Amino acid sequence: MSFLAPLYLLAGLAVVGPILFHLIRRTPRGRQVFSSVMFLQPSPPRMTKRSRIEDWLLLLLRVSVLVLLAAAFARPFWRVPETAAGEKKPGRQITLLVDISASLQRDGLWDEVRSRVDRILEETQPEDSLSCVLFDSSQRVLVSAAAWDQLPVDQRAPLVRERLAEESPGWRRTVLDSALIKAAEELADLEYQHREARTIVLISDLQQGSHWEDLQGFAWPSEVQVQLLDVGKSASPTNAAIQVLDDPAASEDIVRVRVSNAPGSTESLFLLSWLDEFSTEIDNAYENATSQPVYVPAGQSRVIRAPERSPEIRSSRLVLTGDDHPFDNIAQVASRARWPAEIVWIGDSTTASLHFFLEPLFPETSRRVVRIVDWSKAEAAERPEEAALILCATSPDGEQLEWMRQQAQRGASVLYVGTSAEQTAGLFDLLGQPPVTIADASADDYFMLGQVDLKHPLMQPFDDPRFSDFTKLRFWKRRELPKEGLADGQVVWEFEDGRPALVQWPQGAGQVLLLAASWAREESELAVWSKFPPLMNALLEAGRPPALTRVQFTVGESLRLSEILSADQNSLWVQQGREQPRQLPSTEVLKFEAPGRWRIGNSSEEASTTGAELVVNLPPEESDTAPLSLDVLEAAGVLLESEGHENPSADAMSERQLLNRELEAQQQWWRWLLLTVLGLLVVETVIAGQRRSQPEIGATA
Repeated sequence: MSFLAPLYLLAGLAVVGPILFHLIRRTPRGRQVFSSVMFLQPSPPRMTKRSRIEDWLLLLLRVSVLVLLAAAFARPFWRVPETAAGEKKPGRQITLLVDISASLQRDGLWDEVRSRVDRILEETQPEDSLSCVLFDSSQRVLVSAAAWDQLPVDQRAPLVRERLAEESPGWRRTVLDSALIKAAEELADLEYQHREARTIVLISDLQQGSHWEDLQGFAWPSEVQVQLLDVGKSASPTNAAIQVLDDPAASEDIVRVRVSNAPGSTESLFLLSWLDEFSTEIDNAYENATSQPVYVPAGQSRVIRAPERSPEIRSSRLVLTGDDHPFDNIAQVASRARWPAEIVWIGDSTTASLHFFLEPLFPETSRRVVRIVDWSKAEAAERPEEAALILCATSPDGEQLEWMRQQAQRGASVLYVGTSAEQTAGLFDLLGQPPVTIADASADDYFMLGQVDLKHPLMQPFDDPRFSDFTKLRFWKRRELPKEGLADGQVVWEFEDGRPALVQWPQGAGQVLLLAASWAREESELAVWSKFPPLMNALLEAGRPPALTRVQFTVGESLRLSEILSADQNSLWVQQGREQPRQLPSTEVLKFEAPGRWRIGNSSEEASTTGAELVVNLPPEESDTAPLSLDVLEAAGVLLESEGHENPSADAMSERQLLNRELEAQQQWWRWLLLTVLGLLVVETVIAGQRRSQPEIGATA
């Protein structure tokens, strides 16, 4: 028999009281002389010095009451040595979460992880059920609980060790909250028969870069506890990292980087260099003609300009040396080839004044080179194969109409500038729609814009109270056409009287727009309007090939080829690193699992030479290797049972205590003991009353 509260047994020492009371004898005190016996010879009772118990039955009853009462308060129960036939012995349900993120590539950490896993496997009992899950920014089941339960006991641990030996840390970031939430939900939702405890064993370096914020909005289940086995306590705190910044304003030759130094680092001086493509060994002694020192105090970061490239060194990577952990010391740098923005002007001699404003409207930037081609002056070979923006201010002929249709289908923006009612009617030939009635109109004073669709993609830059005032723009001449005949056209601007001013029709991957007035000085103030340049440049940027909108990615991200394909393309050629280019269909998704360089082109040759270049780097959060405080997880509601830290829950108990409580609650021996105590008290009361009513014969005559 065992007791849930054994300290109450000390109350059984109270049995000493009844025993002492039964040993005490009452002796006569004083004499009383009776006249009726004055002639008799006095004969006092014979007394002995030895104490002895005269009423054993009452003593045993009283002692039994005290002993049983103390035992009842001690909450006795019988341990069950064996479960019923056909039932399993109670065990634990364990989910083993193993971190394989990039920060585990630090020296010695992965070996420490494997030793921690070995320790857990050695502690598991035959009745336990275990699943092993690897996580970084995603989760992958290494061994499921079902597979564990089906295996013989002697084959379970070797299977986990064998599969873990084939794994190694990857390059993804640590998403701790997602892994914990998914594991906790699975343990809480499923009913594990014969499982007393549900535990998540987390093996991780638990660095500050771990994403944990979503735990704050998750109601942690009370029956699931987390045992933390953190690694990396003995690892060197000196870790510096490099991150290439995407600076749209920077020129092709300027690269800006952020150098970060971990808190607690013992070094603050590092060396930044362009990495020679032919270098095989990289250590803290690496140095070349491009190397420049970088001073970053511990716990801080610096944004600096990368050193200039040397003509002697062929390189597209930067390397940082001087710390103890090289896993985050190399950064891929994308070549900053400027986008060749092709603009085609289709006009005649009557629209020369409109062409005059084109050059200032589209300046060159660090990211694009603008070329304006005049259709009337350029030879057929000089016309671009893929234009970004087409401006038509004349009545196009059949060749021009067909060419504009093809360009719009590929993704170009076509702005049809209405210069007269007759010329504007040619727009519907371009759209392949029936014509509508169009008329020229002149204002007595001026026309103003009324409704403007600020939610349209072209107008989004002006969707702000500071820029949304269009009432200052004046028109003196315009082309009037009814809304009803615009079919699937979307009205972006309206005049005050509801007449369309700017209309957009989607065409394949591109678009066609009608401007119902030109920017000639005699027709409107568009040419001197402050919002006109950003509007026209938004039209130009809308024709930028999607593949060139972003060149920097991080490990764990992905790219759908359908997002960068033209409407008439079904496949692309892709080269990863120095591998041979592969032709992939439009449905393919590029998944970036390691730092490196990718090239994308329309042919195998283009993909290996001049194709669009993408670079993939380490997620910058993984370089934040300072340890994460456990207070953060506890404040988020996680029930921790970590090494060296007490469980923060006041109600948390050990597995044995929970089993003892369950057994005692089922058996409830204390109720029977209290009933027995009541019965003994009744018997003791009756016997004591009878003994008291009998006369004592204390003397003889």
